[in-house]
Amino acid sequence: MKYKEGEIIEIDHKKARNHAFHRQFFALLKVGFELQTSFIAPEWWREWITIKAGYFESCQSPTGEWMIRAKSISFEKMDNLEFEKLYKDVSNAIIEVCHITAEQLEENWKLFL
Repeated sequence: MKYKEGEIIEIDHKKARNHAFHRQFFALLKVGFELQTSFIAPEWWREWITIKAGYFESCQSPTGEWMIRAKSISFEKMDNLEFEKLYKDVSNAIIEVCHITAEQLEENWKLFL
C-alpha cells in the first residue's frame, strides 16, 4: 500500500500472544478438571471456572433475568497482558475450588503439556 507524502496513518500495535503460554493455560484447566467432581464435560468446567475467576459478560434477558457467559479468550479478543491476568485468576480459582496449593497445581499442570 502506498501513502502520499505527509499523509497521516494510524497503526494499531499489539503484542502477540504467547502460544506456549496458551497451551499452558489449557493444561492448567485440565488439571482443575481432573481434580474437581462437579462437571463431567471439560467445556462446562472451563466456562464455569472462567466465570468464577471474574471473566464474564452479562446482559438482561427480555424476561428480566440476568444471563452470564465466560468472556472469549481468543487471540483477537484478549491481549497478552489480560491473558496473563486471566491465567493468574483462574489458577487462584482452581486452588480455591479444588483445595490444593499453588505448588500442587504447578506440579500437576506440567503433566498435561
